[in-house]
Amino acid sequence: MMNSILASLAVVAALPITNRIADVLSPAPLGSAAFGGPYGATLRRLLADRFLGDRALREILPEAEEAFRRRVDDRLAPGRGLWQGEFWGKWILGAVEAQRYTGDPRLRAELSATLDRLLAARREDGYIDTYHDSPFVRTPGEKANNWNV
Repeated sequence: MMNSILASLAVVAALPITNRIADVLSPAPLGSAAFGGPYGATLRRLLADRFLGDRALREILPEAEEAFRRRVDDRLAPGRGLWQGEFWGKWILGAVEAQRYTGDPRLRAELSATLDRLLAARREDGYIDTYHDSPFVRTPGEKANNWNV
């Protein structure tokens, strides 16, 4: 019986499939859609201000980068840390998506510059984090994980 079921499935699988109704919707190519009108203008202003505005570039981003140079999260909040590096990570993820959406060459240049500054904050052994003691983010008895490599 199993052989007859498999034979039937093989016959069905070999039948040509034809659409009875032609597709009328074609998705737009990735990156070709953008918001227009007042909403689009507001969104572009918001993205430019959040990632390229004076406050973003002179206060927020430098403070986030400084946390990687100082590495004091574990010392300023013993036993729990401050998690300052998390903000830089959120900023960079948002900035990358904003740059992909807008194509803004200034934002692309700022992304490159902040990555260069972060890499310059590495310790000699390559460690990049906001904690002085790299084992700080491990749980007791735990080996290295994705948070502390």
